[in-house]
Amino acid sequence: MKHHKLLIALACAAAVSGCAPADIASRNAMYDTSSTRMSLLDNLNAYQPDTLLDAVHIQHTNVSVPDHLRVAQTPNLLQSADIVWHGEADTDRRDQVRAIFEAAIRQGAVTAYGPVPAALEVEVLRFYNPASEAPSAEFILTVVDARNGNPLAEPRQVAVELSSFAPPVAEAQPDNAVMIHDLARAIEQQLATPGSYKRTKLAAY
Repeated sequence: MKHHKLLIALACAAAVSGCAPADIASRNAMYDTSSTRMSLLDNLNAYQPDTLLDAVHIQHTNVSVPDHLRVAQTPNLLQSADIVWHGEADTDRRDQVRAIFEAAIRQGAVTAYGPVPAALEVEVLRFYNPASEAPSAEFILTVVDARNGNPLAEPRQVAVELSSFAPPVAEAQPDNAVMIHDLARAIEQQLATPGSYKRTKLAAY
């Protein structure tokens, strides 16, 4: 009888000792940060957005209005000018156009919610708003990775008729409010174009 009880005790001890390593291993796995990082990397690299709007969030912008652009100061220069805009008389026309584009970018890029921090660069080529014609703008849009400056898409030359979008405000509102809205919608469309994002490996950060 004693021999029988001894065998039972030994069997229980073996069972308990056999369970212990598995329990320790499972506890260690819960705090394995390296496996968590690998999981994050796998998830990021499996996420392959097709549009810039889904891929990036805009951290900062840069609007360039080059000095070589010709500004119309009188009606006689309208046809040969690159910038035709009659805003505040005591402010440089280039600064006025830059402010319009900066406001438009803030509106147009607000729905970008992707994981990649990006910078949006705009080079103004033409900004045309004569009294007798529909306003229009032409610019180069470039989106780069804010971390390393690498392009996330090919630069795009965009030409837009600023009267092609429905105005969001009453006619009594200033022209620049309507222009900002129209430019914002044009920029948003460029970011949302299918295939606009250059697919790259994403990094955990």
